[in-house]
Amino acid sequence: MPNEQQESGERVSVGAIGSIEKFIPETDQDFEDYLERMGHFFELNNITEDKRKKSAFITLAGPICLKKLKAAIQPALISSKTYKEITEVLKNMFAPKRSVMAERFKFYDRRQKEDENISEFVAELKL
Repeated sequence: MPNEQQESGERVSVGAIGSIEKFIPETDQDFEDYLERMGHFFELNNITEDKRKKSAFITLAGPICLKKLKAAIQPALISSKTYKEITEVLKNMFAPKRSVMAERFKFYDRRQKEDENISEFVAELKL
């Protein structure tokens, strides 16, 4: 349904094809995955202009994301930033670089569980 908005905050559609839920940092949502989905949403809806991408992102990502972004870029205004700049700021906040040493430790420390088949074990190692 075009122009549909749910008060629960789960999904928002703005007269476009498809919908995307708001980004809520306290959940297990992955910000990189969210940005990838947002990119597909832009492609599907032929949103190519930077200014429109930024406006759509701010609208769809939700109030929590907006509040954190504004706090991170103070005293600058969102209007002075490009889409790429705001997503980089948020990426640094919500998807910080992983420590190579910590990731190696987790990889080498991982043991196959008794009830885990080899496919599940390998899939977990790849994460």
